Amino acid sequence: MSRTDYDRDGRALIDLRYREWFFSADNHRRDDLVLAAERPLDLSPRIISPMATASYLLDPELPSGGRRLQLLSNLPRGAHWSSPTLSIDGNTACLVPGRHEITLTDSETGLTVSQDIVVESL
Repeated sequence: MSRTDYDRDGRALIDLRYREWFFSADNHRRDDLVLAAERPLDLSPRIISPMATASYLLDPELPSGGRRLQLLSNLPRGAHWSSPTLSIDGNTACLVPGRHEITLTDSETGLTVSQDIVVESL
């Protein structure tokens, strides 16, 4: 986490796309969170999921065999995901066995960050 993830009162900033949930009865952490009014000027792209050096196991018992991986970043908008070895549709990667690099590009600034993962089969 970085200082751009919190407001001056120490509440975690969340993107406006969570507005409906934030004001719903399902939000039990309202005192810990605050909607971010705008993108911070010094926001550097960061990959939240997959975690650094994560390993994934494909399991035929799981829905879709565990092949669908949701990609998450700290960017409120403009996140572009890519990988030279994985198929990525929007913010979902289709996993296959092997070692893979996943790259996040901030379409507003052009800054990129990459992360490696390992995928194995049962």
